[in-house]
Amino acid sequence: MKSYIADSKMRARIRSAAQSIDPVLSIGKNALTPEFTHSVEEYMEKHPDGRYISEAGIAQSTLATTLVDEAERSGIAEVLTDFYRAFANSDEATLCTYITPTMSQFLSKKNATKADVVELVKRTYSEDIENCSFVLNNDYEITKSVSNDGKVTFKVSFSVDQHIQRSGEGKTFGSYTANATLTGDLKISSLTMKEVSRQNQ
Repeated sequence: MKSYIADSKMRARIRSAAQSIDPVLSIGKNALTPEFTHSVEEYMEKHPDGRYISEAGIAQSTLATTLVDEAERSGIAEVLTDFYRAFANSDEATLCTYITPTMSQFLSKKNATKADVVELVKRTYSEDIENCSFVLNNDYEITKSVSNDGKVTFKVSFSVDQHIQRSGEGKTFGSYTANATLTGDLKISSLTMKEVSRQNQ
């Protein structure tokens, strides 16, 4: 503002006046929420000939296709939970039902086929491991995108804890942050994990 209005008193008066003006739309870090959708609808109802009616219409259309609904959120949580259960049990047949034929990345392996995924899971477990389980912490952050040709993609960030019972020495607990990409029909096309902490015995 300083480069446009040299008078400091005038700048102060404008700033003061601006505080009393209701925003047209307020977008924060949680922009794509039902509340924001309601704000867009409310603006369009109150200002049918408003200056930003075109932008509001575009925003409304975008929100309608990219807002993650409860059914999608529940479905994603179920798929990830079942996938990690199969991972923990080294259940190859079930594991493969939750992934795409080729994953863009699985752990450290890029362009991983189902055979690659099965092999990597096998390598994860040594003979002294008696039991393993994963606990997903229900802290999913999900974004949804739709391409120009209508292809839906979900990107999910979450945390997961691994518990291991073993007869020998080694890791018994690991905590991870994870990032997954799922297709519109909820197949996992990418999954990476980063260890945050661990406990050994």
